[in-house]
Amino acid sequence: MRVKAHPINRKVSIFAASALCAALVHLTVRLLVGIYPFGTYSGGVHDFVYQYLPFYSRFRDQILQGSGLSGLTFSWNLGLGVSSVPDYATYLGGPITPLVLLLVPRHQIIAALLISILLKVALAAGFMRLLMNYLRPDFTGIIPLIVSVGYACSSWVFELGQIIPQWLDVLYGIPLLFFAALEMRKSNSRWILAGGAVALVWWANYYVAFMASVLAGLFSITLALGLDDFKQGLKNVARFVAVGVLGVAATAPILLPTISALFQGVGYWPLDRLRVFGKSVAGVRTLPFTATIAYEPPLYTGLVALTLFAAFFFTRDLAWRFKIVWLVTSAVLFLSVTNMETQMAWNLFQTPHGTPYRWVFVITAWMVVTATLAWESKSGSERFGNGRQLDGPNWFQIVTVALFGPAVALFLLRRWNLVGFTTAGLVVIIAYTLLLCALLAVIMVARWYPMRNTALLIGRATTALLLIAACFEYVGTGVLVNKDRIPLLQKVNTTLEADRLELSERLTTNVWPTNRLGWTHDDSTDPDASRNFSARYIYPGTDYYSTTVTSQYAQAIATLGMVTTNEARFSWLPEDSILKGVLSVASPNGLPTLPMARVYPDQFTPNNSAMPTEYESRSSLSNAPNLYHFEPVSVKNAATLAEETELREGETYLFSTSCKPGTTVFAGVHNYDRHSSMPTGYKIEEANGIAASSDGLLGEMGRATEATQSFTLHMTADRTLNQNLFVGCADIDAYLRGTEKIVGPSGLVIQAEKVTATFAQPVSGEFVLATPAVDGWSCSADNKPIPVSSRAGLLSAAVSDATTIQCGFTLPLFKAGIGIATLALLLLFTPNLVARLRRRQTHSAEGDQPAT
Repeated sequence: MRVKAHPINRKVSIFAASALCAALVHLTVRLLVGIYPFGTYSGGVHDFVYQYLPFYSRFRDQILQGSGLSGLTFSWNLGLGVSSVPDYATYLGGPITPLVLLLVPRHQIIAALLISILLKVALAAGFMRLLMNYLRPDFTGIIPLIVSVGYACSSWVFELGQIIPQWLDVLYGIPLLFFAALEMRKSNSRWILAGGAVALVWWANYYVAFMASVLAGLFSITLALGLDDFKQGLKNVARFVAVGVLGVAATAPILLPTISALFQGVGYWPLDRLRVFGKSVAGVRTLPFTATIAYEPPLYTGLVALTLFAAFFFTRDLAWRFKIVWLVTSAVLFLSVTNMETQMAWNLFQTPHGTPYRWVFVITAWMVVTATLAWESKSGSERFGNGRQLDGPNWFQIVTVALFGPAVALFLLRRWNLVGFTTAGLVVIIAYTLLLCALLAVIMVARWYPMRNTALLIGRATTALLLIAACFEYVGTGVLVNKDRIPLLQKVNTTLEADRLELSERLTTNVWPTNRLGWTHDDSTDPDASRNFSARYIYPGTDYYSTTVTSQYAQAIATLGMVTTNEARFSWLPEDSILKGVLSVASPNGLPTLPMARVYPDQFTPNNSAMPTEYESRSSLSNAPNLYHFEPVSVKNAATLAEETELREGETYLFSTSCKPGTTVFAGVHNYDRHSSMPTGYKIEEANGIAASSDGLLGEMGRATEATQSFTLHMTADRTLNQNLFVGCADIDAYLRGTEKIVGPSGLVIQAEKVTATFAQPVSGEFVLATPAVDGWSCSADNKPIPVSSRAGLLSAAVSDATTIQCGFTLPLFKAGIGIATLALLLLFTPNLVARLRRRQTHSAEGDQPAT
């Protein structure tokens, strides 16, 4: 006789099984494709290498080790000094990442990231399996294991999540939010438990937490509309909204400073349109955990989940009202990806640069939950059931499942071009589609009859076939992306090289850069792969790109005239050697650098009304009103520039202007923002006496040696040209004369949140500190508070006869956040505390009743 397992033991076992399988699948993919820790390919692309690795290295080496330049709230190790809490919220959120990062040795940052990725993937599979068990306790065996592992190992994980590790927390966050929504439907809801789940998800990463919260809200509303009367449904949704707000409020000490930092900078540039949902409809993979090597919206969680999703409508133990409401919500969810406005809403009303499909994991989660609800119960006591006692197979569902395979096969035969991102062939995908649908239909019949041994045999056969399919596709992918295996296997398959080239053509056609196909797994020697490690995402004084640093810097950087170049969206580079001096960076011309803290004795008044704003700002910081000269510019083919918005490839543009001997000739645009409109390539065709600049930056053309100079710029037509292109001259002597008047401190003490400048003699004028003038700074002169302002985007304050000037940084809204979080926690504890006191009072009253 079989002994029924204890409920707790069963939950632990199914959680552990799904978690372990998900981690093993993830490692298997890395093993077969040759990615760290099993191959020579580090997988260091995009945010993983430009943001996460450098930040964690900097965090361990300079922030935690106590360099004295960084503290808990402010860091001078991050560029020109910036609030570090927003960076913590972006890169160190949640319980897993900081714990792993602190426990793993500091020289094993990649290993720490891999461990955190595996833990998050495992937790995602485990918690999703627990949610599936809660919704359908009868949903047991190999099928829910496959579906839960597929959720945690979908293509979104391999193609996007693992290169942005902090987004992976949302995968285990969605089941927690769904549990919170279910908890708030109970009469004796545990508010602190539900609110804690919400707070945990938002602590991990506020950006993807917003998307998951929207999905959980849809889940709560769907349950209310499908199961409850109006009053009770409204009450349940209101309670979930309330607990959600309180849970988010509990993270206010981190969330509020982060939002404050993000809204201080220059926003993202808008897009005319976003890619809409299309090819993902055909993204039916043979497995729930198949990974592709091209960016496509990873809607799919595998054929099993998709097939059960298709059969949901015929589920007998769910009320018609509930099924209709659920399907309407599903349709709304799917259709939301076809519209630009709704895509913006999913992305927290921010333009989703990169792939707009960063939120598609919500569809994956919804499909898994729908597939779970489609699995009928034998007991008739399901949480959302209609009480109907079932005693046999659901032939409508079985026929749907059986026909789903041929339908997919027919679709693939007619529209195979839509599935051009797969590595397996058409015949293979169709064969496995038909076979898996047939096996699933057999399992759905066999589970209703005393055929345990037969069912076990079918389950094991299904598992074996899934593993074979996995090995086939992953090995096939590994062959196509591993140059060492190709010569060996070409002896067996002579068409392998042709297949590889054909694959690359398809992916390149789908706007997938060749150097990201991963053919060559040598990051350091392959010239195409080395482009991934170019000087992108670099800010002055820091070696990594950060969204939050961007936002806190952006206004000051734009004001200073920083421009993007060399195909880098956010690589703000000094436009000329003068700006290098402004930023205290040694210039190639040996110009003196400006001190970090300095006093300008004279008020700056620009002499040139035609000077663009950014050049006026730099003139101000150089204390040189006559630094820049903008003489009339002659353009050979001005008609072309006036009539067209883009340069034509191969077109030559001749700019002529008059500059004094010894001045620097430069070109620029009148508009500087997050996305520069300057062309990305140029070269000087004619020098005409100009000593060409050696740094190759678009801006500084060279030094003028004659009274009149003309030169030719050959610009490539790979980016929109701003029509306000101009040419001017910069007088280095004016810069030197201006900087000589600037007074530097005799002593400068730099601490994490405080800078103290001491001057040998009393100084008067405008004190400037080379850090962006963001919220949170305050200054004092000789211990007397003075108002702060901005000079060309940098922190400044007016001083008079001062010898000691001190500026300190206090994290904006941090104290307010602590107060809000404290109040939120008190409110979360209050309902259960009141209920407990009432129960105790009731018991006490009953005990006081006289015995009869």
